[in-house]
Amino acid sequence: MQWSIESDRGSADAGQFATPNWVAELLCSRLRRTPKDVVDLGVGKGALTTALIDRFPSARLIGVDNYPIPQGIQAEMRADGVSLISRDVTEPNFPGWFVRRYGKMSTVICNPPFTYLKNDPQVQAKLTALGFGATKGAKLQRMDLVFLAHALKMLKPGGEMAFILPISAFAMSRTFANLNALSRYFGLREIIALPQSVYQSADVQTAILIFRPDVTNATRSKFTVFNARDGQGIERIGEFSAEQLIRECKGENRTVRASTTLSSLGAQIARGKHSSNTLAHQGISHFHTTSFQNYPTSQIHFEDGVHPSVTTQVDSPAQEGDILIPRVGTRCLGRAAIVMRGSQYISDCVFRISAPSAERRNIWEFLSSETGRDWQLALARGACAKFITHQDLAKAPLPMTIG
Repeated sequence: MQWSIESDRGSADAGQFATPNWVAELLCSRLRRTPKDVVDLGVGKGALTTALIDRFPSARLIGVDNYPIPQGIQAEMRADGVSLISRDVTEPNFPGWFVRRYGKMSTVICNPPFTYLKNDPQVQAKLTALGFGATKGAKLQRMDLVFLAHALKMLKPGGEMAFILPISAFAMSRTFANLNALSRYFGLREIIALPQSVYQSADVQTAILIFRPDVTNATRSKFTVFNARDGQGIERIGEFSAEQLIRECKGENRTVRASTTLSSLGAQIARGKHSSNTLAHQGISHFHTTSFQNYPTSQIHFEDGVHPSVTTQVDSPAQEGDILIPRVGTRCLGRAAIVMRGSQYISDCVFRISAPSAERRNIWEFLSSETGRDWQLALARGACAKFITHQDLAKAPLPMTIG
């Protein structure tokens, strides 16, 4: 599948999402060293390349993409002096091949595919050597980290890199090791968190990351974090070391006590055993992820009870007092509902939390708050199609006001 002219998406299987113009302009504005030789890895429809040409017209630009680019877009980029290469950036020998043919670059820019690829022993060895966690023996590797590792091999001394990465690549509990690696080996200098709506069709939250690998060890230990405001500039949040930001993400600098979790409070967590399609095919009324938006409030009154004749076919239904949250789907993750009356079965995409009566109200008020929504989103795994695991939900720390 080639990049689409009309759509913001190229190949669904390849996790390709075109960069909005204002994001491309913001990324290029954060470069502090005048680019001379630039490569855009995964050039796609050329938003990053176009923004860089506008800001640095004398730069020599090379665009690489493994998927065909529409002829009209190719012609526009070539008219601007961009050399286009059809090549797979994830090939283990790609950095060496590129450097032998074109030399090392002063600047690398990239919006990599938000997806995974089959693990390769050579690539795994590279990622492990750079300090990236959770790679040994894995069947799949994050494609964005492979792009990043290869970019480092292509960079001149004193060079600079600007990447758009999913937050999940470095700021979730299972990827904190990656944040340390980005600081230690890549010279991470800035993180600019982008609005959730930027890649809404990708169901992924992202950030611009600026790297200057040659900075001294003393200055390398800290980087600056910003929030971008939908094309209206950026807001400085503060300067952090990787360790400090990890503590912030974990909540250790806020009112969190690690011993207080849903599991430690005695809450029972279960998901439905059958898909929504299966339940619908059997004529069983049920609550699915799409149901969260079908009720006028988050306090749900089920009009129809369960059907005794099908009780043995499915698991226990959600009943009065149970709290429901989505298990999958970024567009609905963060929602919460509580059953006020009646009972109904749930699909396998929904968690049912049966909390002790003494803590039920506190847990509900937390999960249905903005803070609770952010807490759920922080637990989500997956680069594009996000999901929450039973273990993460049961073991994640809760605020001290609960328990």
